[in-house]
Amino acid sequence: MIEWPVDIIFLSSLCILFCVLAMKVNTGSTFFPEQKYANSSIKSNIYDGLITKVKNSIESKKLYLNGKLTLNELAKSVNTNPKYLSQAINHSLELSFVDFINKYRVEESKKQLLKADNSILTLEAIGLKSGFNSKSSFFRAFKKHTNLTPKQFIETKTSINS
Repeated sequence: MIEWPVDIIFLSSLCILFCVLAMKVNTGSTFFPEQKYANSSIKSNIYDGLITKVKNSIESKKLYLNGKLTLNELAKSVNTNPKYLSQAINHSLELSFVDFINKYRVEESKKQLLKADNSILTLEAIGLKSGFNSKSSFFRAFKKHTNLTPKQFIETKTSINS
């Protein structure tokens, strides 16, 4: 026979479980949320083709250097709908439009930071040259994508080369 404290613990646990389930049902919450864009008219292979087209356009025309680049402008450059382009970036790359463009800008700024010709430029100037609109957006994106500040990046690279 089970002792009474064990019975109380078991029944309490069962009661808590039912309460949690009842709250989930009443709030409309689900255990398995619907996949984002599941009802989209675009299929996954079309997303991939669109992403390839966008990457080629961005890289060949260096569109990321335009600090005022918008989703609409990018969609026009590849002859697609902005909504579809946004879905493709979110679905295929799991990035927002801003993070997608900032990845290119950060890569450009890394190249600019390592150029000897740019040693006289301020970090802000290099950020602007790379397509960022402000020092703060440059530093924030750089830190997000490299886990280093621009200054730490330069110090790391120069210490390796020394």
